[in-house]
Amino acid sequence: MKKVNGTLAHRHIGTLNLAHRHIGTMNLAHRKIGTLIHWQIGTLLFLLWLFCLPARLFDVDYSTVVEDRDGKLLNAIVADDGQWRFAASEAIPEK
Repeated sequence: MKKVNGTLAHRHIGTLNLAHRHIGTMNLAHRKIGTLIHWQIGTLLFLLWLFCLPARLFDVDYSTVVEDRDGKLLNAIVADDGQWRFAASEAIPEK
């Protein structure tokens, strides 16, 4: 030990420095493993949630639509629950 500014100071020994470096790398490795485990658990929970959903989320009845050869609307019949619901078309018709 050596006195510096009236207090005792310890000298760092080379092996002690190596031990501290090893502990630092162990902490880094543990953090990386912990992060990897968290990502795996998160991915697993997401996949479980995704596959628990039914194939068809909503049972929507559309209105019956009768069209001519050119795709123009000839007749439409209201859905069973009294709502007008048309399936989405590829293009938006003009007014």
